[in-house]
Amino acid sequence: MTTTTAVGLAPGFRPDGGVRGVLATMLLLLVYAVSVSWIFAPLTTYLYRSKSRT
Repeated sequence: MTTTTAVGLAPGFRPDGGVRGVLATMLLLLVYAVSVSWIFAPLTTYLYRSKSRT
């Protein structure tokens, strides 16, 4: 996320929400990424196990 933020700030992008808004957005993105990974982890395990049974 640090690299993404730096690349966004380098050409002149300035978020209107200030530091608190940027940190809140990063936290929201992190929560989203973790939740999506936890959704797909059991799904992948289930599909892998069902494939190995045949």
